[in-house]
Amino acid sequence: MALTQVKDTTEKEKQVSALETVFAPVEVMPVETQHEPWRFGLIGALLALGLAVLWLEYANLSLGLPFVPQVTQEVRRGRVLMRSDTGLITLAESAGKAGKLERHYPQGRLAAGVLGFVGDDNTGLYGIEKFENKRLEAGQDLVLTLDPSMQASAEATLENAMITTGSEGGTVVVLEAKTNQLLAVANAPGFDAANWRDGREGLWKNRAFRDTFDPGSTIKALVAAMLVNEGIASPDSPIYAPMQRPFRNAPPIRDAIQHSPNLNLKEVLRYSSNVGISRFAESLGPQKLHDYLVKFGFGQKTWKNDPSLERNDLSDWQTWRPRDFASHSFGQGFTSTALQLATSFSVLVNDGMLITPKLFEGQDVEKPSRVISTAAAKTTRDMLEYTVNEGVKRAQVPNYCVGGKTGTSETWYNGKKSASRYHALFVGFFPVDNPKVTIAVQLYAPKKDIHGSLGAAPVFRQMVLEIAARYGIPPVPCVKQ
Repeated sequence: MALTQVKDTTEKEKQVSALETVFAPVEVMPVETQHEPWRFGLIGALLALGLAVLWLEYANLSLGLPFVPQVTQEVRRGRVLMRSDTGLITLAESAGKAGKLERHYPQGRLAAGVLGFVGDDNTGLYGIEKFENKRLEAGQDLVLTLDPSMQASAEATLENAMITTGSEGGTVVVLEAKTNQLLAVANAPGFDAANWRDGREGLWKNRAFRDTFDPGSTIKALVAAMLVNEGIASPDSPIYAPMQRPFRNAPPIRDAIQHSPNLNLKEVLRYSSNVGISRFAESLGPQKLHDYLVKFGFGQKTWKNDPSLERNDLSDWQTWRPRDFASHSFGQGFTSTALQLATSFSVLVNDGMLITPKLFEGQDVEKPSRVISTAAAKTTRDMLEYTVNEGVKRAQVPNYCVGGKTGTSETWYNGKKSASRYHALFVGFFPVDNPKVTIAVQLYAPKKDIHGSLGAAPVFRQMVLEIAARYGIPPVPCVKQ
């Protein structure tokens, strides 16, 4: 029986026995034999350490105290996602432990210009990875407003346009009406976010948000809206617009498309007359033109606190000479980004309200502000429908009513304006009566089809067809006005 009891000694009793052994009296050597006292100090320290370990074990076993394991802290960088019809699609995610995180980009090239990437230290270097770095580092997921199918269509359409026109770059921006959520932001040339090191720096930036350019004749549509809103002109108001307008001590203004010297406002848009719109703008005056441009969002960032955007250049109206004032009325002398251009035209789509775009769900943006009246916005949309129907064949879409305005502006090259390299632009919307989207297209330095009506308009048309299918918008024959 005694033997059985020994064999059945519990683990708890073993620990108690060990403790008794530690606390047992220790025989002390005579003083004359302690030639190396430091050894006994070391032995004492080791015994104290062993005692502490045994005490913790005893406390766990005998007293039932909770055992707290040593944990290696996990650090999780937030994911970047897109919402599709079937659920969330991951654009960026991380795996690993603190200091050893790896960022993965499962969709490769899709929306890479918007997304950006992180460096070896998991700090964002470009795109939303950089400019929402704090949120992502805190583990917060970001769900982009981009529509995956629309984004893919915009990128494919833009890449094809680059090939057919020989362009060096380009952008497409699609804004949803009423909400101004960004449905597509395409940049070309693109890159593979999963293999970003294989690309070059010029490809990594989000051109739609960062590249600035003179908006050119697209601005004539907004000036027409200003005139209507002020009660200065209606679509049928006449103006004398010869093919050339001289200025003292400055180059004359010339028109490119042959037309009658007597035009009305909607014909000024249809023929894209520099002379006609500059003469109409005289009734606004430089200060009012400048103030309206600011209301449309020019001369400032689209998102006030976002360093990812370039500040658009708009000088003080008091510095304008007469030729400068005239140039501003047809989009020269100040700059825009593709995002800003789409945002300004969305005022026409959103019944006169400037609504700050949203790139991700829950984004904090400025409150909407009124720029022009609902009536002025509708009247301008109708004039831009006329402009496409009568003058921009490559933007016309069978069985759909669309509106928009072309633009062609010189590029800056080697520090000065180039006479042979242009931005081809088109900004439009559809359907005209109840718009679903605003679409801005910009091609950089096309080698052929250099004008907006030739190079950029077909991109707009293809996007309309894609979006009509995406939203299930039935075809409705468009009656010419």
